[in-house]
Amino acid sequence: MIFLQVRFRHKIRKLVDGQSLVSARKHTLRLLRTGRFPLNTKRVIETIDLVGFAQIRKRYAVADPGADWPKYLDLDRWIGINIRRIRQIELDLSRPNRILDLGCGAGYFLYIAQLLGHSGVGLDMDRLSMFREVTHLLGVRRVVQRIEAFRTLPDFGQKFDVITAFASTTTRCRTSGRCPNGNSFSMTWQNTSRRAAGSGSNSIRNTTGLSTRLS
Repeated sequence: MIFLQVRFRHKIRKLVDGQSLVSARKHTLRLLRTGRFPLNTKRVIETIDLVGFAQIRKRYAVADPGADWPKYLDLDRWIGINIRRIRQIELDLSRPNRILDLGCGAGYFLYIAQLLGHSGVGLDMDRLSMFREVTHLLGVRRVVQRIEAFRTLPDFGQKFDVITAFASTTTRCRTSGRCPNGNSFSMTWQNTSRRAAGSGSNSIRNTTGLSTRLS
């Protein structure tokens, strides 16, 4: 009985704050977008050169990676996570966008976005050859630069509609420990209509709901 009461209160709360309407809208749009790439983990993995990926895995995989970099070789897990990120910011519903992904890592997010018709550029350090090889295998364009406080981003020669940063850290996070989400942060800046190189002092709406600045 208590469980039913809690569920009932939750449903009423969703009706009051509009969550149900938003959820219904997304569900309807996804049903109507039948011509788009089918966004599920198995189908995305099937598009990857698995022979080439197996060679990369052979070079870098370890038995128990824990929190270390080889964990990103688990395709099922990380493709699934990045599909959820795509849906969270509704890239599966939107027109083609130009995306800049800060701290792109292995490039899975941009790869999936490209399958949906978007274009993108990743920005990251070149510290790990594993990431270099995976992004190359996936055909994800990557610009190499460390993201530091008060350092202007490189001139990409284009504007971006969406700027993302998932589970990233900046120099300020590493030195001061003042990240919005513990040791890392995730954020999205949409409809920028400006060059990314000039974005250093502009507010960013992040996916944790916190107010963050790239500065």
